[in-house]
Amino acid sequence: MVYLDYALLVVIAWGLVGFGLNPWLYWPPLALASAFVGGMSLLASRKKGPSGGLLLLLAGFGLLAGATAIQMIPVRRPLILRHSPATDAFLQRASGGYEGLLWSDPPPTHTLSVNPDATLIGLLLLCAFAALLVGTARGLSSQQTQKLAQALPLVGAVAAIIVIAQNFSAGGQEYADRDRLTGWILMALPLGMVQIYGQVHARVSATMRTSTERVMNCAVRASGPVALMVIALAVMAWTAWTGLSATPAGATTTLWGSWDDTWNLIRDFQPAGTGLNTYGTAMMVFQPALHPGAGYNSYLQFAAEGGLLLLVPATLTLLLFGWLVVRRFVERRDEDTMRWIRLAAVAGLALVALYEVVGLSLQVPGNAALFAVLGGIAVRR
Repeated sequence: MVYLDYALLVVIAWGLVGFGLNPWLYWPPLALASAFVGGMSLLASRKKGPSGGLLLLLAGFGLLAGATAIQMIPVRRPLILRHSPATDAFLQRASGGYEGLLWSDPPPTHTLSVNPDATLIGLLLLCAFAALLVGTARGLSSQQTQKLAQALPLVGAVAAIIVIAQNFSAGGQEYADRDRLTGWILMALPLGMVQIYGQVHARVSATMRTSTERVMNCAVRASGPVALMVIALAVMAWTAWTGLSATPAGATTTLWGSWDDTWNLIRDFQPAGTGLNTYGTAMMVFQPALHPGAGYNSYLQFAAEGGLLLLVPATLTLLLFGWLVVRRFVERRDEDTMRWIRLAAVAGLALVALYEVVGLSLQVPGNAALFAVLGGIAVRR
């Protein structure tokens, strides 16, 4: 797809611009842009040979989307009482014992999701980013991948500088904003390191093949890109470090308390969960004094929202993705530069996956967009 690298960069930058701003910047513009770019990339690459691995990955995402859709199917109340009594308890608490409802009777049917509207938004975002990941893997060429890998650290450095300036001018920064940007930077940092290595390695190799008189000229030409990437990497690393080290007062108590509350949701709402993207809705009813909007652990929160209904297809999709990544490395079809970029993408995914144990950055659509693009780079042929 022509200009796919620029389109992906616009989508990622748009998601980054939206940090801390109105939700309408994410929904629906970012979701529509992600779905459009991913879909157009798949359409443009339809003449390529079949890719069984990507088809399996797409099938995994389809199973996950289908399981999420099941959470929005209306179910009769006797079945809810039998298989998910916590959902009925939520309805009673949310409506004050069904007071104010028509004839003061419980609704005859209700979805397994405690907030089907929020689950629908989560489902559409899931489909959009799945299309972005598969479209990136299918349509991105090697040259486009290298251009995108060079641009992302620079974009992250600009965002980090803006955040630093805001931090000094406003006298502080919200912890949620630091959490979002920290996750983004952790994904982009390995790409910056690879770019520095690639620039230095290429110039050193070139000087070894040139005469002595041309060595200085080659070094001068190399100093600009290398210095720019070093500065970008330093700014991003400093911002990530401050984001990881600066925690709000009482964060440990809040962390453990949130984990306990989330475990209670996991236990009570098995096997179907509260519904994708409904953690805040459930906690606002069951913990009205706290009503946290997130669980301070993305994995526990997903388990509470999805239950076994979503955990099984999500685990299968993750295993398929890991198998594809290993397969690409085993094939050994990459040139040196592309092999390092692929490794950097995998490292970025691993870093943010580790960070999500105590963070929530991937729940921000802007970070999810970058995650999808890096996932596409990791499994592209």
